[in-house]
Amino acid sequence: MEPNKNKFPKSINLLDDFDLPSYEEWRQAVEKLLKGAPYDKIMPTKTYEGITLEPMYRKEDMAGIDYLQAKPGEAPYVRGTRPLGYLQKNREIAQEIRYPAAQEFNRALLADLRAGQTAVNLIVDKATKAGQDSDESSDAGQNGVAISTLEDLEIALKNVDLQNIPLHISCGVSSLGLSAMLAALCKKNGLDMQQVQGSVSADPLAELAETGKLPISFSAAMNDLANATKWALSNAQNIATCGVDVAAYLNAGASAVQELAFAMATGVQYLREMTTRGLAVDDVAPKMCFTFALGSNFFMEVSKLRAARLLWSQVVAAFGGGEEAQKIVIHAKTGSLNKTIYDPYVNMLRTTTEAFSGVLGGVDSMHVGPFDEVIRPADDFSRRIARNTQIILDKESHFDRVVDPAGGSWYIENLTNELAGKAWELFQKIEADGGMFAALEKNVPQSETAATAAARWNNLAMRKDKSVGTNVYANMTEEKLQKRPIDLKKFSAGRSKYLSDWRKKSVSVAGGSSEKMAELIEAVLSGATIGSLSRARHEKSSGISILPLEIHRTAEPFEKLRLAMEKYKTKSGAALKVFLANMGPVAQHKARADFSAGFFQIAGFEVISPAGFSSTEEAVAAAVESQAAIVVLCSTDKSYPELVPDFVGKLKETRSDVTVLLAGYPNEFIEKFKESGIDDFVHIRANAYEILSGLMKKLGGTK
Repeated sequence: MEPNKNKFPKSINLLDDFDLPSYEEWRQAVEKLLKGAPYDKIMPTKTYEGITLEPMYRKEDMAGIDYLQAKPGEAPYVRGTRPLGYLQKNREIAQEIRYPAAQEFNRALLADLRAGQTAVNLIVDKATKAGQDSDESSDAGQNGVAISTLEDLEIALKNVDLQNIPLHISCGVSSLGLSAMLAALCKKNGLDMQQVQGSVSADPLAELAETGKLPISFSAAMNDLANATKWALSNAQNIATCGVDVAAYLNAGASAVQELAFAMATGVQYLREMTTRGLAVDDVAPKMCFTFALGSNFFMEVSKLRAARLLWSQVVAAFGGGEEAQKIVIHAKTGSLNKTIYDPYVNMLRTTTEAFSGVLGGVDSMHVGPFDEVIRPADDFSRRIARNTQIILDKESHFDRVVDPAGGSWYIENLTNELAGKAWELFQKIEADGGMFAALEKNVPQSETAATAAARWNNLAMRKDKSVGTNVYANMTEEKLQKRPIDLKKFSAGRSKYLSDWRKKSVSVAGGSSEKMAELIEAVLSGATIGSLSRARHEKSSGISILPLEIHRTAEPFEKLRLAMEKYKTKSGAALKVFLANMGPVAQHKARADFSAGFFQIAGFEVISPAGFSSTEEAVAAAVESQAAIVVLCSTDKSYPELVPDFVGKLKETRSDVTVLLAGYPNEFIEKFKESGIDDFVHIRANAYEILSGLMKKLGGTK
């Protein structure tokens, strides 16, 4: 066989072989394709952050960005806080396990650690976060693990190698009680707290924003935080004590700019509070850990995480902190705002892109939510899929082998810079208003977030924003997941008996009234509970109440329509019917018939879509025979002036109670068609939620 004589050149330069088109030439080519449509209206994309995204970015767009010369591991740390990124220290797979019972949490935790989880992420229940025992609160077991006693914590962490596996405990209002419990557990088991890594963090401002209340004064919470931090500096050097969790803001609808600004304002509030209590910035900042939620706008989320590192570096530098103190620690978790109860397996796809953005953004640890977490407690299967999402990104996609893969992208660098600039502006407004605590009292972050949430909902209702399986592409044959609810009433009763027995067998103690950690540890070893520790320290402290964030899922209104239709179907034997009067051959009606079918199916309507009719008489007869309460005329704008009065007149002559809609929105004939009897229009710019909810209310599908 003859050797190939067409050898590939040793070196090539594409610029020598092809002409380099200018931006102007590209723009002219695009405008030609737009056929007269205005470029500035069609091509750029406006975001909830107030940023306009261009369809293409160039090297020229990098002008004026100051940090571009900084390498990974160099201030201001946009490219990461370590020179070798994940090659130096890989991201922790820190999955949450929100079972109420410590025994169940431990069973799942040990199984997950054997299957790839690399850190313990212990989220305590609402009662524990508020400093209450399970029998002192109606919130026992809600959204986390009930930890009231040393035995509870011991059971939760049984057989966990605390000296080799990072441990993170989110404590809520105060971390003193749980810090004392962890220290007592280590002392009891002969472990060195200096070898334990992770965080036992309090974040009272996050608790205040999410629940609208603190059981103690903000000053008392700050005293606890300062005491926990001072103790950790000497006794638990690898434990962070101060959390800055802004995930609730995204889950209430906030933009990336707002989430960043609120994070910086919260961090600054804590820095000020700690320094006024005698702590140095270089000591406090490394004890802080930030938590961000991850949303569905992929490049925005990547840029948000990079901007967070830039902003925090600037903040700590302004406080006089050194370069080590300027390094932010970021935990990320997939958000709940965009998750759905219908077509729930789509949630797997959503969390995959969100986790991908977290990895490219360089987070230090991450939780990927199970696909069914908005429906029921996660089981072994859904936890495994969520965990494996992270593992695949490392082991199969090899993102753990690349340092800052997003670095140098003209788009991402530009977006990072814009986000940081806009977030800094909002942060300065909050500072001018007295800081984050004062802003929350004045309802500023809540109002800002609510305004963005309203814009999100309007776009979802208009279907400008898509929620696959909910407001577009509804799966009419899906089988709903079984809920498997936890009987919290039974759980609370069991906890009450347990705590009653615990107090009887425990040594009577004052409860740890001292703020000295050594005395709190001894109190825990003698039987003090989280509640008794909190009461003893804060007996005279009064609580705070504000308006909380409105945490929600954007799909909920559409889901309620679908649920209402299911109830109607159960009661009546059938869902409300929509008949599509498809006129003419397939090419004449198919596009609008398909659009109309999808439009109504998102609310659970039964759609009847026959082949095209050749005459209005034939279409009217079929519509009447279907007994559908709604009829949609589907054809072309060109045919409507003749079809509409003839079809609607004959149909309403036979069935005066029928609701008739027209597929499309022919502007010049709208009023005329309304006069002919058209009740509404199904089209791409319609408010789908208003039309569907109005029809269901009119026809008895909802109250």
